[in-house]
Amino acid sequence: MIDRIRFLSLVALLGIVIVMVIFLLKLSLVNKTAPSLNQSEISVINKNCIECSNSIPYSFSYILSEFGYSPYIYNETFGTTRGDSIISSDFITTLPSIVVPQTVFSSSSSLMNLVSSLVYSNILTLNQNNNNLVLNTPFAAGLFGSLTFYNILENSTQRSIPINFTKLYGVENQTNFESKLINPVDPIIIQNQSQINNSKIFYVYGNSPFGSLESIIFRDALKNFGNFSNNITAFSGELSVTKNESLGPQIGYLLPENGYKSSYFSIYFYNISSVESPYARNLILEFDQNAVSSGSPYGNFIPLIDIGGRYIIVSSQLKPTFFNGMNLRQIENTLISNQSIGTVFNDSVYLIDSMLCSLSKNSAGICSNPTVAGYESSILS
Repeated sequence: MIDRIRFLSLVALLGIVIVMVIFLLKLSLVNKTAPSLNQSEISVINKNCIECSNSIPYSFSYILSEFGYSPYIYNETFGTTRGDSIISSDFITTLPSIVVPQTVFSSSSSLMNLVSSLVYSNILTLNQNNNNLVLNTPFAAGLFGSLTFYNILENSTQRSIPINFTKLYGVENQTNFESKLINPVDPIIIQNQSQINNSKIFYVYGNSPFGSLESIIFRDALKNFGNFSNNITAFSGELSVTKNESLGPQIGYLLPENGYKSSYFSIYFYNISSVESPYARNLILEFDQNAVSSGSPYGNFIPLIDIGGRYIIVSSQLKPTFFNGMNLRQIENTLISNQSIGTVFNDSVYLIDSMLCSLSKNSAGICSNPTVAGYESSILS
């Protein structure tokens, strides 16, 4: 009787062990199974800030749902084997990010139109290896709102610090009119590196509403340090990004053709479709690898402006949606008649001037302007 009890106990114990082994084996297989990109989007997040990581993918999925798509999102954490693999294979350079298979758009022509517009504005980029669509996080936030993002490109010789636009412009309340005019994410960045370019400015441009608007701001700033011989302008294209928002047409200056000369510094212009300078190309890769791999000249990644190797300006400081369709005279009249718009626009010019003053050792007359001096103190602190 005792032997039988022992035998049954042994069988029961063996059964428990087998069940546990099967359970652990299944768990191991589940953890090693990669999510299917044919069925789901993959959101890659930073576990140190889940709230920051989820904001953009959530907003993106909401826009897709407006066009009739009900996405399934699979979250993967940066720092895991699969997360790192997704980042590497899909050229993701910032977090949070999201990878969307092209197949999810095959059933809807309206979704395909949406994808085309998002690729145009560099919010999505087409991955060359897997034909997946990668959400370009920092610049997508220009449409979705403010975002804290993490740059995952490592460079041992350079550290970048985002400048808080709203703080510099004195806009503390995000519901203020001024905050709706300011482009909230495309950052001006201070680079803490040696002054390798000293008196050189690199300007990478293309056909973009963001680039067209920034050319007006940048031109006004440059006029305080030199002269233009021409005033050639052109309109950017018009793009419907969502059902309720479009970008352009935005008028701007064709700066490379306007003959600028300055005794303080030299400017080198490059179209993003054919960047000849190794330095400028490497600089682009530091901030958005997708911008080069996609080869698109239209995204709101541009212009990229390097001021003396110290300061980087990406995209436009103001949202181009506000001046859609206006010519230069209409823009000038708006800046004069609307004090709020005029103030933010002028402050955008002064902020660039403060960087140019830093580059030129405060030699120009504009450097004594109190607003410019205040900005220079802020960006150097």
